[in-house]
Amino acid sequence: EILIGLVGSEMCIRDSNYCIIGIREAARMLGVERLDSIMEMLKAGQAVSIHTLSKTLYISESTLRRDLAALQKEGLIRRIRGGAILAANNRDVPRLIRENEAPDIKNIIGARAAELVHPGDVILLDPSTTCSYMVPYLPQHTDLLAITSGLKTALALSERHIRTMVTGGAVMDNSYSMVGSHTEPLLRNVVADAMFFSCRGVTMDGRICGSCIEEIEVRRMMAQHARRIVFMVPSHKIGREYFYTYGSLADVDEVICDEPLPAAWREMIGRNRK
Repeated sequence: EILIGLVGSEMCIRDSNYCIIGIREAARMLGVERLDSIMEMLKAGQAVSIHTLSKTLYISESTLRRDLAALQKEGLIRRIRGGAILAANNRDVPRLIRENEAPDIKNIIGARAAELVHPGDVILLDPSTTCSYMVPYLPQHTDLLAITSGLKTALALSERHIRTMVTGGAVMDNSYSMVGSHTEPLLRNVVADAMFFSCRGVTMDGRICGSCIEEIEVRRMMAQHARRIVFMVPSHKIGREYFYTYGSLADVDEVICDEPLPAAWREMIGRNRK
């Protein structure tokens, strides 16, 4: 149930959980989701017409033209007559889009994840935007060591004076993540207390999915060197399926979500870890 009302001087949207979202914020979130959907359709088909986008996403063609112009300005797509094609160097939905997706939800999940970290721990963080939201809540002025394959995550950690190491590797220019064989020398010599990671989607049968095989390989390597694996999943990613599978909920020790987990998921979590 969605209710609309006035809070102070700003119109707001209130959902059944009594979360209040300003109209401006709601519009921004819808815009981010729209751009994300456009990129996913382009990735699936490489080229797509404005007419097809309009029919599939229920968006006016005038709005789509503005969205495509914004994506082209970022170098993510190339406009063609009647539609657009994916830019040759783009392989994943860029971080610029993902980091503005559901920030309030990711903030809640990040805070909960940070509660699992203790002074003196060695933790592994993947380059996901969800994972980066736990950085502000990590304990400072301790001997905590964070190792990450995300450049932006590393910067945020170091700005909070948390001991930080990066995995090394080739940098992906649309996600600022480090991938490739050069990540292995560091990770194979690490025994971490916990690994924290997220994904692009998780299917209803518990498969954890992503759209970048290079990043998935680094996550797998991290998991091999962690005593505890913590999966951070915003609820809007539930039911989404992507090209590659990292594993399943049976391969993780704990799942942090902003909504209650399905009963089948609770039974599956950690099954392969025992």
